[in-house]
Amino acid sequence: MFIDIKNRYRKEVVVRLGNLWRSIRPEWVTINNSKIAEIAGNIFRRKFIAPNWRIENVLPVDDIFFASWLPYLCAVDFAFTDFDYPHRRFRAEKFYGSMAMGHCFYRHFGERLITAKEMLEITKSLSTTEQFLRGIDGPPPMIDQRRDNLREVADIMIRTFDDDFMNLVEFVKFKAGILIDILCSVFPDSYGKDFVNVDRQLIPDLPEDLVGRAYFNKRANLLALMYQGRAISSSGRIPSLRTSRSLRALADTAVPNALRELGILEYHLVLSQNIKEFTELKRGGRQEIEIRLATMLAVNVLLEKINNHRVAADMTRLSMVELDYFLWNMGRESGLRPHLVRTTAY
Repeated sequence: MFIDIKNRYRKEVVVRLGNLWRSIRPEWVTINNSKIAEIAGNIFRRKFIAPNWRIENVLPVDDIFFASWLPYLCAVDFAFTDFDYPHRRFRAEKFYGSMAMGHCFYRHFGERLITAKEMLEITKSLSTTEQFLRGIDGPPPMIDQRRDNLREVADIMIRTFDDDFMNLVEFVKFKAGILIDILCSVFPDSYGKDFVNVDRQLIPDLPEDLVGRAYFNKRANLLALMYQGRAISSSGRIPSLRTSRSLRALADTAVPNALRELGILEYHLVLSQNIKEFTELKRGGRQEIEIRLATMLAVNVLLEKINNHRVAADMTRLSMVELDYFLWNMGRESGLRPHLVRTTAY
């Protein structure tokens, strides 16, 4: 198997997120660095949990089955708020959002492998896809894009990885960073589109050497985080990823709300009001970009400062697996409304 991963970046400049943050001179979101230091000092001793993702009627117990689900499940993990009725989130049975999506998969597959052939059959038409992903109020938003993603994943799993997700993980030699890059390179529509074009339309006085793309890769990172969480608890049945420090913060809707609750992120009054009123933010617009950039940068700094405390206290280092899960749960329970963007990125 030969995959030219470097080809993805050969003809473009990849802009580091920190450089983009400094260049964009944020107007809508502020990172409170002193609050990051304070929070890190307050929470570093708490018991953080690495989620094993064994959730009844949502995800399979068997580790190999779980691994076979991941490329499909994460390919459709986006946009669970109804854009026409934004007070309504996608729901199935007692589950909401991504848990409801998992339940739709479990309702069909139960405790077994997902094969590419079966996924192609399930998604052979829009109506069969809607039936597969039906919720209480109908299918989730952007069903056409979900169908396209599922079919792309199935097709490439057959052609490139002999319909076995573990072949992909073994191919990258269990290296987290390479796994994320491979997902974005080999599955260009399903995983490779989560970036922003950094140009003079975005930043009028942008230096020439910073014109390029900045990658968020939320769903590819999500897949790696979920895989690692299950692998840690699998007693070696699916090997853990190496270089887990390559795992990045997720720029979604829940984590920034956790950071707002903690006082780490502060929003301009107009942006806060837009979110409160469920006003759709422009995809790739300044407000959305600033939220996502600030989220990733702040979480990375928070993790670093927590680990500085833990190392000094002779404690084991925390990974992004545990910190993201902590922040994700906090954000979901915060009561703050998620920002609304019509996107397949998250």
